[in-house]
Amino acid sequence: GTNIGKGVYYIALGQGTLIGARFVPDEEMPPVTLTIGADRWTTLGNLHESNFELPRGVKAYAVSPVEGDPTLLALSEVGAVNIGGAVVVKGSPGTYTLEPGAGAAYGGENLMVVQKETGVLAPTSGNDFFNFEFKVQGGKPVFVRAQGDTTLDAGKAFFSITEGDDHARQSTLHLYGADGTERSGFTLVIR
Repeated sequence: GTNIGKGVYYIALGQGTLIGARFVPDEEMPPVTLTIGADRWTTLGNLHESNFELPRGVKAYAVSPVEGDPTLLALSEVGAVNIGGAVVVKGSPGTYTLEPGAGAAYGGENLMVVQKETGVLAPTSGNDFFNFEFKVQGGKPVFVRAQGDTTLDAGKAFFSITEGDDHARQSTLHLYGADGTERSGFTLVIR
């Protein structure tokens, strides 16, 4: 069959044979509204069944370990927000509309987690995972260990790290460039 417009194909295969296919048009996946405040930073989690491309002037970062250095985590720029994925976002203040069905998926490790339902961000989750809330303090973006008194809206994101990681022992993780200044290639540095 044929379709008109953007959407997502779901394909079922069995032993190399096409069993079935279903096209879900974007009308079933409404656009997402992204609001960036005066501090120019926020988080975004994707609760939809499609990747979302980022608007011009907005950058998104996945958080991943730096191989060989347990004291560092990298913020790696990504071009889209994966299905079920979560990112840190930087951009000019304003409200943006993110259209579903566009953008290449990010394939690397990402320690950001999407908040699936509006509720309190617990200090821990699962087995020995410590959660950190994203904030802007003194004009600088940081991750602060969750205390259980912050409510996160569905679609926002938080950072989650295992107990055995060096970062789990810190109360605050600061974002700096490798040269100590804020720039596009950020590194989380324990101070």
